[in-house]
Amino acid sequence: HCRVSGMLDPEITFVVELPDNWNGRFFMVGNGGHAGQRPDSPAQIAARSGALRHGFAAASTYTGHNSDEESGATFVLSNPQKAIDYAYRAVHLTAVTAKAITARYYARPVDYAYWNSCSNGGRQGMLEAQRYPDDFDGIVAIAPWVHQTGFSMGAIWNHQAVANIGLTADKLALLAEHVMAKCDAIDGLEDGPVTRQSEDQKDPGSNAFHWLTSLAMGVFAMAARRDCQSGVNSAISTLRWGNSR
Repeated sequence: HCRVSGMLDPEITFVVELPDNWNGRFFMVGNGGHAGQRPDSPAQIAARSGALRHGFAAASTYTGHNSDEESGATFVLSNPQKAIDYAYRAVHLTAVTAKAITARYYARPVDYAYWNSCSNGGRQGMLEAQRYPDDFDGIVAIAPWVHQTGFSMGAIWNHQAVANIGLTADKLALLAEHVMAKCDAIDGLEDGPVTRQSEDQKDPGSNAFHWLTSLAMGVFAMAARRDCQSGVNSAISTLRWGNSR
């Protein structure tokens, strides 16, 4: 296939890949978290490769900043343009530009364009539908992270609530052990992953709900504390949540 790399003003790097057996369609993938994943990163390459194998022209962008150099959304602190590009502009410009490149390469317009992405990528897809409905004919916006302000404030609250109460990695592992003992068998199989919630777990007044909430709060809070990162990794391994979200 043919690969075209480019940069849109001011720093929106993008890639569009054009297969020999083009099916007339265009496919674009988004970014997780605060974006910044380089288009040539393994995850981005893998996301485009599936579409390429099925004959789609495939594109992606890192939305105007490099997360290797500006991690944790630090790019928004001193560069409003990067914040705007991350929020919505980069995806729109990349979609328009990549489709134009595709049309020029094959000497005919794209028949249909699709978006497929999760989390922050789901948010990107939702914004495309709202702001630029002509960019895509179909959008799969999985688990869209649409309330970023509320999520961030919640993460800060969690950290403040537990940062000074001595929640060590050992205590978190102990909490995980008790949660697993209480909840693992709910799905009918004691195999490690908690794949089904009981009614108690959904009831804010139940002990099970508070155990699960405390566990999640502890994981987020400890992840924010650099000295406890190894403990968090160990606790998460102990939990073995599987693919449940």
